[in-house]
Amino acid sequence: MNRLLLSLTAASLISGLSAQRQVGRVQLFEPLQHSGERATDTIGSPILYQQTTIPALYGVTDGGWLTGSNSYGDLAKAQTFSISSSVMAEGMGVWIPAKIQTNGNPNSKVTFNIYPANGAGSASTGAVTTAPGNSIASVDVPIASIDTSIAGGGGFTWRNFSPVNVSNLFCAGVDLSTLAAGDSIGIMSTRDSVVTTPDYSWEKWSDASWHTLLQAWPINCDLYIFVIIDEGPIGIEEAASINGMRMVFRTGNVITDRIDLQFALDNAARTRLVISDLSGRTMLDEDLGQRAPGTHDRNIDASSWSAGTYLVSLISNGKTITKKVVKN
Repeated sequence: MNRLLLSLTAASLISGLSAQRQVGRVQLFEPLQHSGERATDTIGSPILYQQTTIPALYGVTDGGWLTGSNSYGDLAKAQTFSISSSVMAEGMGVWIPAKIQTNGNPNSKVTFNIYPANGAGSASTGAVTTAPGNSIASVDVPIASIDTSIAGGGGFTWRNFSPVNVSNLFCAGVDLSTLAAGDSIGIMSTRDSVVTTPDYSWEKWSDASWHTLLQAWPINCDLYIFVIIDEGPIGIEEAASINGMRMVFRTGNVITDRIDLQFALDNAARTRLVISDLSGRTMLDEDLGQRAPGTHDRNIDASSWSAGTYLVSLISNGKTITKKVVKN
């Protein structure tokens, strides 16, 4: 018997938006549970860090999910990342809130991939050479290990792989071609038109050609895919930065009553600080205003917070770096 695992908070019906590809139901979820199960530094589309972003899972009229396996035989989904520096990618996290696992085939799996953004593809603007290229890092994920039963829409699936250097434009995605017949997964996305940059989400068709979701459906969304970067602490004294920023906790990432945060900007930028707990509840959302290049300090009162793990996100010029602190 087929087993469908879904956790939904709302559902509505939208009409087909393309003569060829038909969008079905959209299932809406509570924001924001983007990286609550991973204690590491991650980067993702900046729009995913905003508390007003509502996660969504789009269905396909004839079966499956727009951002996942579907009746059109899509082979992969991917998200483009834009960074202003060179970093080591060490793994990925993907929010997979839905799956169908038909018979327990032990060989049924997906593959998480990192790609340079140098491939041929079709975007809403026409032919481009910024589609996912050949994979430079990968790790297999058996469908049986993907847990969609966690309250709030299923958890993240995290995997590490051998570190690989990425810079400028690159893509992170999920290869669906090695799922057993009848098995499928759905990947969380933002709602239509809620994106950081248009044409940054991709799908690989059954003929192996890459198309942006905006060109194909057209749905303009970002995928809840996060890339694990350089898991060691990033000190202010280091020359390297991520997305033009560096961030460190001056007294370490284990705290009692306050967070002593220091961050550095390579260039002047409007800056924002967001802190959330693992359930996605916002503890702090502060506009730090226009900040000059150089080092800045910010002390946060955490005396009223419960013991646990918190995610600290620094957002500058639309780019994000996230670290964790643990309160005893």
